[in-house]
Amino acid sequence: MRYNTGRRFAAFDPSRGWERGLLQEGLSRSFLMNRIACLSAVVLLAVACTGGHHSSPTDPNTAPKISNLKNFDFQRLDATHGSLPLSFDFTDPDGDVTETRVTFANGTAANPAQGTSGKTSGTISFLQSEFLTDPNAKTISFTVQIADARGNLSNILSGQAAVH
Repeated sequence: MRYNTGRRFAAFDPSRGWERGLLQEGLSRSFLMNRIACLSAVVLLAVACTGGHHSSPTDPNTAPKISNLKNFDFQRLDATHGSLPLSFDFTDPDGDVTETRVTFANGTAANPAQGTSGKTSGTISFLQSEFLTDPNAKTISFTVQIADARGNLSNILSGQAAVH
């Protein structure tokens, strides 16, 4: 077999071994050791990079989480319209919460998340307007969820409020 040493082809002689054969070709021992060290580093790096993915809380594209839902009484503005004050805590390792979603029996209201840009945790508070499908309702049920800039959705919190 013949291998290119960079200067000329060297024949591999199993009886002489690689090092002896290459040293006889005029390559220094330190040059050979540097080549071996570099090749070993490349192989180790390739093996390390092809391993399985380990997820951590700081990985990009992590879904936000919400907790501690506080709601107050639903205040009627007229027979079919009113507003519901809401507040809840959030965590998002990516700091990219963009939207709150409140779902009532008649659909979902999506709202921009105010004051959350760049924050990894905090409290979101807002006033949600709603159309009452039943003018005689005494309570209203709803769910709350948030979304981040990459479309990841948080867990869902459920609540119920008295209608006044």
